[in-house]
Amino acid sequence: MVVNEACERIRYLIVNALKKVASTDDGWDVLYVDPNDSRYWELIYAESYMHGGGPPTLRHLSSTAAAEKYNL
Repeated sequence: MVVNEACERIRYLIVNALKKVASTDDGWDVLYVDPNDSRYWELIYAESYMHGGGPPTLRHLSSTAAAEKYNL
C-alpha cells in the first residue's frame, strides 16, 4: 500500500485535531470526537482482505450511531 494525501490527512487529523473517545474490542475501529464542533468521526479499515486492513477511512457518525456501536 502506498501512502497518499488522503492517508496523510487522516493521520494528521487523528493526531492533531481529533480526540479519541473509544474503540471496538478488537481495536480495529476507533471513535474520535472533534472538540470544536462535537461531531463524531470513526476510523475504520474497510478493506479487511488487504494486509493491515488496507487504507484508513475516516467517516462521520451520528451521535446515535456512535452511542450504539461504542456503548457511550
